[in-house]
Amino acid sequence: MKVEIKRTGRKVELLAIEKTCYVGDVAEQHGYIGVLDSSIQNFMDVSWDGIEHNRLYSKDGILYRFNHWLGTYPYNGIELEEIGEITTQEEKE
Repeated sequence: MKVEIKRTGRKVELLAIEKTCYVGDVAEQHGYIGVLDSSIQNFMDVSWDGIEHNRLYSKDGILYRFNHWLGTYPYNGIELEEIGEITTQEEKE
């Protein structure tokens, strides 16, 4: 897949449906899919902001990064921030 960075500043708060201590679990409970930086074909061409390429998620062609947990431990959920679009998707064989 290829991505195009378009930082909109739009943030999404996702409340945990089931208690968990993993960001990916909360995201998946709401239909977000984890994106590995190694799956991004144009990874080296993207102007990343620090290490935002860690903990990436996608949904409906939009690329999100994990910002922080919500509340105090045990956490209530997570905040994701929209940072771009997925411009191409490889066909699964």
